[in-house]
Amino acid sequence: NSLWAFVIFVAGFTVLSLFTLVLYLQFKSRPRPLATHIKLIKTFEKKWIPLGESRATGETVSAFVKRMATKSPEHRHELEKIALYFEKVTYQNRAEYLEKLQSSIKNLKLK
Repeated sequence: NSLWAFVIFVAGFTVLSLFTLVLYLQFKSRPRPLATHIKLIKTFEKKWIPLGESRATGETVSAFVKRMATKSPEHRHELEKIALYFEKVTYQNRAEYLEKLQSSIKNLKLK
């Protein structure tokens, strides 16, 4: 009688463990949505593609902005603001700069 209770306990524990493992693997593999400021920078990067420019792999946003400022000096001030706002939002968690970042990227008109 106690053997059957033990077998039922082990079987129940095994089923529960497998169920937990399946749930863990299911939620672990879900891609997380990109943060808003990352989406905005991707939009910013896409604006440069028609001009033949793109951010290199491993290149920081600041380095990319500096490189683009040398190629497009008429936009230097706007580009520096974008880099500043991105750094404030990303590294200092200053959410109040998110709207400024968004409007700066939206208002950037490239030739």
